[in-house]
Amino acid sequence: MTSIVHAPLRKVITRLLDHDDALNKLFPVDMLANMCNSAAKFRSDDLKVTEKHITAAFQGSITLKVNEMKVGNTDTKHVIQHDRKRPNKSEPWIASIGRFESDDVEKGEAVTKSVRLGEMGHELKGELTTYLKERAEQAKKRKSEDEEAAAQGRGKKKKRKKKAKAPKVEDEEERKRREAAEKERLEREKMEELEERKKKLLKDAEKQLLAKQKANEALVKLREQYLVLEEEASKLGATSTRSSPMQIDEGGRRLFYILDGRAGFIHYPDGVACVLPSEIENGLRDLPSNYGDDYSYNNTRRNKAYELHNFGACQFFVPKGAKWVANNHQV
Repeated sequence: MTSIVHAPLRKVITRLLDHDDALNKLFPVDMLANMCNSAAKFRSDDLKVTEKHITAAFQGSITLKVNEMKVGNTDTKHVIQHDRKRPNKSEPWIASIGRFESDDVEKGEAVTKSVRLGEMGHELKGELTTYLKERAEQAKKRKSEDEEAAAQGRGKKKKRKKKAKAPKVEDEEERKRREAAEKERLEREKMEELEERKKKLLKDAEKQLLAKQKANEALVKLREQYLVLEEEASKLGATSTRSSPMQIDEGGRRLFYILDGRAGFIHYPDGVACVLPSEIENGLRDLPSNYGDDYSYNNTRRNKAYELHNFGACQFFVPKGAKWVANNHQV
């Protein structure tokens, strides 16, 4: 059942199609709109029948009897058929309306030339005018409501955007917090790794130092045993490798040194890996008689500074304040 709101427009179209020339023919809705405006002599754009009006008035009115469409006391043998088709998929839909003698007649072709129509009386024109004005008022009201709703919707969107910014700020702060925590975790892990490596290196160094100490102790023992054997051999008349004279001995090395201001020299064979403190002390030269083993002299010798000098290809230390002169430069 179609709406009674559109009854005035359906009445007008039914009356216009109530002519033998218009019977059993299909009229496109745009043509019907022009026919209505022409019959009612509507000239203003604000007051005229449009395709939308006709489509809304006959929507769902396929093969309905005229009296069932709320158009008044009309002949029930006539029916209104609303046809909608699209010849090609790429073309728009075409809506047409026709009045037929019965619902079992073959649909007519679309009208391509002018036909005689029924007359529109003043009463129908007045009803149509009222209908169009009401439609215009309703359309205006709907437009106003839509604009107001759209404005409210934009306001809501703005509010939602403002509210949505807060989570973004929170998300940004949370991201920065996570990044700072991750950075701190990485630095902590790096420090822990460095500390672990440091402990390992210290442990390895301690092992190496302990091994070196043990090796030195073993060398000292060997050196002491060697010196004991050397002393026994010297007592038996053998030549000592710790000879005091500072001449060059084959198969050995010479060590000239200064220990707390006192000069020393020792000779040891090749292959000797360590020198004992006792050997260093035994290798010291005798002090001059006028600067003997006295606290004051020992303190002076211990605090004396030295400078490195060269003599040809050789190097030696000279006490600061002293000067050395080659033999060929002496006066």
